[in-house]
Amino acid sequence: MVAIIATGDISTRLDARWIVRRQRTFSVAWRSEQWKGVKSHLALLLDDENQVRWLGRARGRRRVSDLERRVEIVEIEEVPAFSLEALRKQLPDRLQARVQPGVLTSAVGDAVVAALVAMFPEMADLIRRLNRRDEVGPPAGDRSLVLNEQRDGTGLVLEMAGVGRDALGSWRLPTEQQPSFLAGIDRRLVSEESLINHDVHTFPGLVRGQSGHVDWGVFGNGRRRVFVLNANTEPLETVLGVDVVYFNQTFRSFVLVQYKRMVRDGRREGGGALWYRPDKNLASEMERMRRVDELFGGSAGDYRLSSQACWVKLCDSWGRLEEPKELVKGMYLAREYFAELLRTCKGPNGGTRLGYDNVPRHINNTMFAALVKDGWIGTRGTGTAELEEVARGVLANRRALVLGVAFESSRRQASSNDEQ
Repeated sequence: MVAIIATGDISTRLDARWIVRRQRTFSVAWRSEQWKGVKSHLALLLDDENQVRWLGRARGRRRVSDLERRVEIVEIEEVPAFSLEALRKQLPDRLQARVQPGVLTSAVGDAVVAALVAMFPEMADLIRRLNRRDEVGPPAGDRSLVLNEQRDGTGLVLEMAGVGRDALGSWRLPTEQQPSFLAGIDRRLVSEESLINHDVHTFPGLVRGQSGHVDWGVFGNGRRRVFVLNANTEPLETVLGVDVVYFNQTFRSFVLVQYKRMVRDGRREGGGALWYRPDKNLASEMERMRRVDELFGGSAGDYRLSSQACWVKLCDSWGRLEEPKELVKGMYLAREYFAELLRTCKGPNGGTRLGYDNVPRHINNTMFAALVKDGWIGTRGTGTAELEEVARGVLANRRALVLGVAFESSRRQASSNDEQ
């Protein structure tokens, strides 16, 4: 599918977002009845002079009013400017008048894509990539839930590292029977070269011999680098859940986030309030997290608002794999706070349940990622030996692991050494 969207001159805004977030994205409001569903389209973006100056990939998002929904355009690339009239001349006469701003029919869209490739053969790969079909077909049952938590954990690691989540937009379900989320990332967007003072090939050793499935890569953004690993020891359908372990070498700190799934009343997608009810594994998991905090929470190092490692994320189990860049909405709760809520948050029949309606305060995705990235929360003075111990403990407890290790590039580290 193809959409022609009048955005005006967005050069300045694209440049600003690239400098700050390393993202070239833009959003517009669109009448809901004219943009149905969430399928992605190749987007031709028109400037103030009605010239196509950018190509991107557009997808319908949530409604912003009763009549309009937000359309997000990502992967935006500037191209040699051309007019719609020049494009129309490449099409059969019967189709030319139908090339107008809006969502084109499949037949007209296919003809436009063919015409663009003929006009700009050097951009054929770009055009085909932006015009790719949405082919996400998540596995059924618990495998999908674990894969979705790995997706969210991987995105969280990239956000905490300040790298940005654009690379996740290329995700496609891997062909392996027991895939990790990371295995589905376009490998062109994941670096495996050592751009840092440490040999990244040593990090899979943190779980070597302990894991049945390991995928890893290095993501970068300017001088920021983050090593990301997805690992699990059990088949996905038998894994109890996902833990995210994030290590910031600059601040010598790590945090551990354990995912807990909330379900809607009636267990129906889209209906009812979200609630978390403890399961039979919670007591042992809470004890494990308590021991981690006891072991690493009192080390010397830079000041923290909280120097404990362990957090819980209560999140919607219906988060969508079809939106690989998005973080699942959820509540981040420090371990001690979570333990207190388990004692005080009750349902109408006296059982324990936690949800947005009775948890008085929580930290959201944006705030949590910022606090970790800037070293305001997390352990102090932690090293890779302690990190290895925690990673092995996660896998031994039949949980999948999303590991992130954030670095600054060797160039920046060398510069800092020179200044000292």
